[in-house]
Amino acid sequence: MAELTITAANVKTLETDSTYLKFVQFGEAVTHGQAVYKSSSDNKYYLADADSATKPAEAISLCKASADGYGHVQNGGSIDVGATLTVGTSYYAGTTAGAIGVDADVTSTKFPHFIGIAYSASRLDLKFISTGVAKP
Repeated sequence: MAELTITAANVKTLETDSTYLKFVQFGEAVTHGQAVYKSSSDNKYYLADADSATKPAEAISLCKASADGYGHVQNGGSIDVGATLTVGTSYYAGTTAGAIGVDADVTSTKFPHFIGIAYSASRLDLKFISTGVAKP
């Protein structure tokens, strides 16, 4: 299965309070629905990538922003990711920076950074988990 094709205009939080929403600064250009992580070196958010143990998915961008720009991310709860999902399927950071895909897309020597489980055809329950261990 290929990484998700996200329609930016359809990405939106489904949370009614700000518990899982953060206003952040980005270290590179991002767009709606991309998986991001917070860098410990400068506290900015960058695109997550299954090619690296040090780039685990920690949130989903809710906006489009340029490098050093500001915007919102969501790090838990429910989100409409703007893509067609399969109910009950687990989704992970993809091997393309910022992408979201399924476990089968994260092949040998890649790092599975769990994002969440689909509970409808467009909605994810976000639960970010990353062990930092590569697939054998």
